Amino acid sequence: MAIGKKADVASIFNMTIDTSPIAIILPPREGFSPKAFGAVSLSVKDFTHHSRYRAQSVILGQRTEPAYPNFNYEALAVKRAWYETNNAAYVRSLVRRLRELKPCMIEVHNRPILARKLIRALDIPVALHLHNDPQDMKCAKTPAQRARLARDCAAIYCVSDWVKQRFCEGITQGAQKCFIIHCGIAVPPLPEQKTLNIVYAGRITPNKGALEFAKALQIVLPRQMQWHGTMIGGRRHSVSEKLSDYEHEVSLVMEACGERSHHLGFLPYEKTQSLFREAEIVVIPSLWQEPFGRTAIEAQAQGCAIVTSGRGGLAEIIGDTGVIVKDVTAQTLADAVMDLIRDEPKRHALQLAAHARVQEFEIRHCTAVLDEVRDYLLKREEPKRHAA
Repeated sequence: MAIGKKADVASIFNMTIDTSPIAIILPPREGFSPKAFGAVSLSVKDFTHHSRYRAQSVILGQRTEPAYPNFNYEALAVKRAWYETNNAAYVRSLVRRLRELKPCMIEVHNRPILARKLIRALDIPVALHLHNDPQDMKCAKTPAQRARLARDCAAIYCVSDWVKQRFCEGITQGAQKCFIIHCGIAVPPLPEQKTLNIVYAGRITPNKGALEFAKALQIVLPRQMQWHGTMIGGRRHSVSEKLSDYEHEVSLVMEACGERSHHLGFLPYEKTQSLFREAEIVVIPSLWQEPFGRTAIEAQAQGCAIVTSGRGGLAEIIGDTGVIVKDVTAQTLADAVMDLIRDEPKRHALQLAAHARVQEFEIRHCTAVLDEVRDYLLKREEPKRHAA
């Protein structure tokens, strides 16, 4: 069966199906709640919702906020001994629960060190699902560490080809265990009407370019009196109880932009998508190497013209359907946005092209790819080709 192509439904149902649980492990600080979520938990939620393995999926985490309804999520009771780190206590709680669950497979999201410890403690296949640059992660920074992960893990899922290349860099074996599993999204029809709004949505941290966006609005808004600028997000994937120095600086710049700038803080996911749907332009000015760029497919799905740095996996996602600004400054972002404001045909053409491109990342297709990899791992059927 070819990974990434439509599965033969008849052949699937003729297989001997293992109905044991699949244990999906969240990073310790990752919420699984409308009130506390990040890109990892959004992907887990979407994949699980559309998966043929949904009934078998048990999601394990540490955060205790009320979880998304209709998912089998367990918030583990993690009691840390005085000599333990929080991560060590989390691993101990996971091992205890996994021995009770007896899953047929474990999928660890974005924590190579968790994958290593679970492999050592349990005789259960472990797949590592990478959402970020592995070379920045404990137990995956060096080629030797990544080679051990490739040897010992059942599979390595990578959210983009960029992440896959970073994992495989410097190792001579194990690439055949790497599968590209793009994050997906439900794609609605194009909106009938847009508002003159320029939107940033993401964490308010230096590596995301939030301050450069705010300063770009200081240039754009006085020259374009009908347009508004909106910033969504906080330092983390939840409401900031106390602003960091960086958040405070960004807030002051947004206030200086005047009454047509709106600094909304962290918002529920659905509200953010609603604002994307209304927006003409979305700016993704990341200064670091984005491993994937979920915000990009969200903006594409809502028919937005995108201005982005194109760093890391962003260029892979955007293709030629957005404006890429390689040298990100307030002025270069302002110039790119002003060009789209002044050139309405170009702006609308990019909106249509973005919505067409995002069909490649439709969640049902992406989930089918993930489920086919699971079929391969659980039934040991050699696929005609791996997800490349």
